[in-house]
Amino acid sequence: MKIASGNWNKITSLYNEYLKKASYCSFATTSSKNEPNVTPIGSLVLRDDFSGFFFDIFPTAMAENLEDNGQICLLLVNTSKLFWFQSFRKGVFKKPCGIKLAGTVGKKRKATPEEKEAFLGKLKIFKRFKGFQILWGDLTYVRDVTFTDYYPINTGAMTPTAF
Repeated sequence: MKIASGNWNKITSLYNEYLKKASYCSFATTSSKNEPNVTPIGSLVLRDDFSGFFFDIFPTAMAENLEDNGQICLLLVNTSKLFWFQSFRKGVFKKPCGIKLAGTVGKKRKATPEEKEAFLGKLKIFKRFKGFQILWGDLTYVRDVTFTDYYPINTGAMTPTAF
């Protein structure tokens, strides 16, 4: 389903809400030999124009796949136990239990100070911990993502009728 401007605000709202619960989303890519790969990414920041960026730090297979084929599909699921409990109790999800976004990823480039701050601003509570520096001490490179399609997760009869 092509992304319309009115839907992008709903999509970014769901993304930001669900990311607080899940901490990462999954990026699916394929190699030049059509071998699938799924990688967790916790650094994706969405912009207002159907795009975003993420820090290219750890994923080696994904980075190779993106050089061959810049296509990605992102999956983010609301992992809140309360959300699922209430939905099962009522027999319907009030909003999609997850979203998929498809698009293309650009070449690796140097991150701007504003991009670093946009991501690190969400992690201030971890700054004093040893793991913070180990994981996010080198935020040098990002990749831009342009999204073209979105798909609310279909859960059959429990799927909300409008999104």
